[in-house]
Amino acid sequence: VDGHIETMAEYDEADVRQWSRRYEYGNGVPVPAATVVKAASFDGNGTPSGCAIYEFDPSNRVSFLTSYGGVSCAIAGLSVAKATTNTAARFTPRTIAPLKMPVEILYEVPSIDTALSTLEKSGYTYWNYDTFGTSELSMDKDWYPVRVARDDDQLEKTVSMELAWNDSQQITRKKSYYGSTLALDVSITYNDDDYPLKVTTSGAALLLPLEYEFVYESRIPARLNVSSNGSLLQWFKYEYTGAVLPGSVSAIRGIDPFALLDDLVKSELKIFHYDGDDTLVETFEFLADDADFRVNVRAPDDSLNGYYLASYDAEGMIASLSAYDGSGLQWNNSYSYTDAVEDATLLAAAALAEAGLTEADFGRLAETYLTDDITEYAKGFVMDLLF
Repeated sequence: VDGHIETMAEYDEADVRQWSRRYEYGNGVPVPAATVVKAASFDGNGTPSGCAIYEFDPSNRVSFLTSYGGVSCAIAGLSVAKATTNTAARFTPRTIAPLKMPVEILYEVPSIDTALSTLEKSGYTYWNYDTFGTSELSMDKDWYPVRVARDDDQLEKTVSMELAWNDSQQITRKKSYYGSTLALDVSITYNDDDYPLKVTTSGAALLLPLEYEFVYESRIPARLNVSSNGSLLQWFKYEYTGAVLPGSVSAIRGIDPFALLDDLVKSELKIFHYDGDDTLVETFEFLADDADFRVNVRAPDDSLNGYYLASYDAEGMIASLSAYDGSGLQWNNSYSYTDAVEDATLLAAAALAEAGLTEADFGRLAETYLTDDITEYAKGFVMDLLF
């Protein structure tokens, strides 16, 4: 159509088509003619297997991708973000012996619109560009994040994170990469009540792989075992007088986390730390009132080694955090706040309204604050990975 549709296909030595792809390019208004705006893939019989629609920012850089079906339509050998401007690589004629053109075209390749009408949406990808690089966020069909990546001039390699989810929309695996190096691999399994049962960690960032196993009593965490390669290294016993946690994941997600933590620390929480030989190492004792929150650290003989003290302002925000040992104050940090939470909430509501979407459309993303600048999240992700 006006020279803006490119068809690519592969045949075997018997001239039987194995697969085909179609790419639609911009007509110059407003997207440049050398830029892919739609792509579709088909199997040997012409059945659609994947489709993609690209959207662009004012600088004609790809900013959003909607995927259909389960097959990637990215241009072969090139990443989606960088493929749309490499015109020469696609249009330079090449003759490679002993390959030959098929004797006969066995059928007409379906249109891209045919693929769009046949396949269901399978995911979304968002790109944001700033002075130092590019941030990429990929989501599944329910808008749950499955990959976050950052290409940055200040980093030698791409930093990325991959997420996997179960049918209850709980994270079952998180992989963090620095380039191709798997820095941290976290695998999570759950019990029949959908509570975390076991967390397994490995990767180049760890000196040794670790396993964390939770034990519950009446839906209350009672013990945490920390092991490596099957050997128990240490374990923690929990005692508190708080309320029993809800019996479903959906009920847990409806909890105000700040209220829950506030109730927890006011419930005479104690954590007993033991080594792998069942010897008591130390005890953490949580005490709180309306103005202060204190954590006592006690030796095996119950003597006080020291404590941490957090003080709150009139609005319930932490105003200072201090650490003490037997000789007195060791360090102190003070904090002040702006209306950042309120601003972020307003920005999120405005962004959703402008896009004609609801919070339900964003799945897990609706459970956190959204802003119009993903860069801050990218910076936070890099720091989280490094430290």
